[in-house]
Amino acid sequence: MSNNALIKLLNIVLVSSVCLTPVMSKPVDPSHIQQLTQTVAVGVLTKLNMLDKSKPELLSMSLEKVVSEALHAGKPIEEIREAVSLTMEEITGKPFTPPVVTRTVPLTTVLLPNESLSSVAKRIYGPENGRRYLDIYEYNKDVIKDINVIPEGTVLKLPE
Repeated sequence: MSNNALIKLLNIVLVSSVCLTPVMSKPVDPSHIQQLTQTVAVGVLTKLNMLDKSKPELLSMSLEKVVSEALHAGKPIEEIREAVSLTMEEITGKPFTPPVVTRTVPLTTVLLPNESLSSVAKRIYGPENGRRYLDIYEYNKDVIKDINVIPEGTVLKLPE
C-alpha cells in the first residue's frame, strides 16, 4: 500500500473512532468503542459490496483491515471515504465528513508485480485517472529510465 493511501486510511480510521466516542452518553468503555468500530467496518464492507457472508472472518475484521482490503481490491479511496461517511451517518444520525488530508512531502508507492504506471495511477488516484501515469512518469524521471520497462519493487514518488 502506498504511503498516500496509508495516510488516508489511518485518517479515516482515526476520525471514525474519535467520532464514535461523543455518540455515547456514558463514560467510554473501550470494548464498546471496539464494537461500534466493528459495526462501522461491517457497514463499510456492505456498502462496498465486499461482504461475503460465506466468509465469517470478514465480520470480525478491523476497520483498518477493511479499508486496507478495499484498497487492495482496487476500490478508489473516495469510494471508501463515502462508504465510511454513510455508515457513520447511519450510526450517529449526523452527517459525517472525514477531514481532507494535506501533505507537505512527496509520498511514495511501490510498483507491484505485473503493474504499469497506468495501473499505479488507477490504484492511487481512482480508475478514472489512469492517464495520470504521465504525471507519475514526469515526477520519477530520475528513477525511470524506460517508461516501458520498470522493475517491480521500484519506489515511485507520487505527485499531488
